[in-house]
Amino acid sequence: MLEISLPDFRIALSPLERKIEGSGGPYFDWIHLQVSFQTAGLTANFQWNVMPGELSSFEKQLRSIYLNPTSQVSAKLESVEPGLYMRIDSNGGGNLIITYSFQPTPPDGPELNGVTGADQSFLPTIIAGISEIINFH
Repeated sequence: MLEISLPDFRIALSPLERKIEGSGGPYFDWIHLQVSFQTAGLTANFQWNVMPGELSSFEKQLRSIYLNPTSQVSAKLESVEPGLYMRIDSNGGGNLIITYSFQPTPPDGPELNGVTGADQSFLPTIIAGISEIINFH
């Protein structure tokens, strides 16, 4: 499970099931997640699908931010499946800017967009949570 919990923002991604179709491969391996989100009195719960490769890419980008705290780099969590987008930018000074977009019922449902901040001390927990989801079976 991945959880980011800040005073004004909380997101939790919990794996529900993993589906590997046919002989597998990058486009035949999906992780079905329960997404829980809270901010400023708003709460959303929905399900979202992501490929392990998409999570691995996000994890590698986050590791780069963590290992290079003085560089200005970004990490993006997005999938070919719509519904959730998150970008974490490092300002090179130990702070993170988290930009997010949630749309529980794409493409026509309401969409919530926002920005929040954190320090880099959250990165090891986020990286560990992503790794746990990637290894879910």
